[in-house]
This record gives sequence, C-alpha cells and structure tokens, in this order.
Amino acid sequence: MNPPIAILALCGSLRSGSYNRMLLQHAITLLGEGFHVTVADIAALPHYNEDLNAAPPPEALAFLEQCHGAKGVLIATPEYNHSIGGTLKNAIDWASRPDFKTPLANKPVAILGASTGPVGTARAQQALRAMLYVLGVDLVAKPEVLVGMAAGKFDAQGQFIDEMGNKFLGQLLDAFKTKLLK
Repeated sequence: MNPPIAILALCGSLRSGSYNRMLLQHAITLLGEGFHVTVADIAALPHYNEDLNAAPPPEALAFLEQCHGAKGVLIATPEYNHSIGGTLKNAIDWASRPDFKTPLANKPVAILGASTGPVGTARAQQALRAMLYVLGVDLVAKPEVLVGMAAGKFDAQGQFIDEMGNKFLGQLLDAFKTKLLK
C-alpha cells in the first residue's frame, strides 16, 4: 500500500467561525482516502523580513519544512480590500524564498474562497494567482471556487450546503488530485 500523499492546507482567515476555514475543512474531507493533510498555522509566522533569511525563526523553519514536505497545496483565501489578507501574503512571502528555489515550485496548488459579498473571492484569487505564478507552482486553473454570499451557504453546524458550490469544489479537487497523481 502506498503512503498517503502529503497536502499542505493554508487558510488566509484567522477569524473564529471563518467561512474560509469551514470551506477548507469541507474540501479536506472531500479529498478522501490516500491523502494526509496538514493545516499550517500561518498566524504563528513572524512578519517576513529578508534579514531573517540567514537564520529563520523556528516558526518559519517549521512552515518551510511543511512546504518542502507537501506534494501539493490547498489554499482558502478570504477577500480583504479586493485582495488577499496580510497573514496569507506573509506566508506566501516566507514560501517564496530562496529566490528561484521556492519550496512550492512545480507543486500543484488549488485555490478556493468564500466571502459574504456577491462576487466571492474573485479579486483575491486573481491577486493570489499572480503571486503564485511568480513562484512557478502548478496552478489548478479551473474551475474557480468563488463562494459568494457565504452566510447562506453553510448550515448551523458549519457544513457547506451549496449544491452548485459543491459541484465546483468537487471538480476543483478532481483536477487537483489528477495533478498530484502525475
């Protein structure tokens, strides 16, 4: 029997009751057997500072080790001011070093996101895709999972109940798994 495929999951929202965290947890359950998912604690990362590259703090070293050890990355991003939040941006900055040898290069990455606004996280995902492109990741381009009006898409227990959203999420995860299994 093959060992499970290591996936690193990042949630850009720190809020308790975060729709993005609930959506990410739902996606993790949909991955099914054969995958081991580690949700990174990106809130623990210090602010990226190039002066720290020579001797990164322990939190950064642990995160970079998680990036190196993962075969693929699943990212849930909220949208703040038409872009991604600072915590997720900081994690991407840490993972972007060293230049041209990022631990995320060539790894499959799938993005999803939820927002209380009507357009979901379209602008945040666009900004995130631009950042990830520079890192040379193997981005899952379609379908985009842009959960808008998220307050009505989860039940009282935090379960994602949107039929169309679940369809797109399933298709995204299928495309992600196809890249992982190549």
